[in-house]
Amino acid sequence: MAINQKDKALGVARRLVTLAEQITALIETSNALKIEKESSGIDFTLYNADYALGDLKHLDGTSLNNAMTSFAAFKTWAEAGFYDDTWYALKR
Repeated sequence: MAINQKDKALGVARRLVTLAEQITALIETSNALKIEKESSGIDFTLYNADYALGDLKHLDGTSLNNAMTSFAAFKTWAEAGFYDDTWYALKR
């Protein structure tokens, strides 16, 4: 049975738009968390003992600080490269 390329193209296009919206939302959320962390003066390494007590026991402050830095770097990379021109154009 032949593949209906038109239907396939439309399906892939819709999933690509959804992906662009999800990536954009994640970038915006990570930036909001960075602003919240910085405006509160939080240093995750000060709370290592607290993480060990609950559902965050697999984490440490250094890993959390590094993740925050990585997310911020991804945002910078995405905006400098193609985020605004390409992903943003796909948003509904």
